[in-house]
Amino acid sequence: MLGVTERWVVRTDFSDELGAAATRTLLASTPRPTAVVDDNDVMAVAGLGVATELGMAVPTDVSLLACDDSPLGRITHPPLSAMSRDVAGSARRPGACCSPWSTDSGWAP
Repeated sequence: MLGVTERWVVRTDFSDELGAAATRTLLASTPRPTAVVDDNDVMAVAGLGVATELGMAVPTDVSLLACDDSPLGRITHPPLSAMSRDVAGSARRPGACCSPWSTDSGWAP
């Protein structure tokens, strides 16, 4: 997990409420993290609100990274950094190796 210890992992239900609580917990830590990575844009936007409440400048004081790359992260101020992921493609790969109907196998119904 990229050298990240469990100390820096906060498990949530992916909601804005728990995303804000997780960000608040992380930003109250000593030493304070320089970045927070959220699993979705809703959590990252909630985290942006928390950072602002705490008087922190994003991305100067803390960087926020969202993992959806939806329009939501681009309409905030400042816009959130984001990475996108191909959820459908990730789901297809395991099936492709195991299915006799896979286009990878050269056979299709």
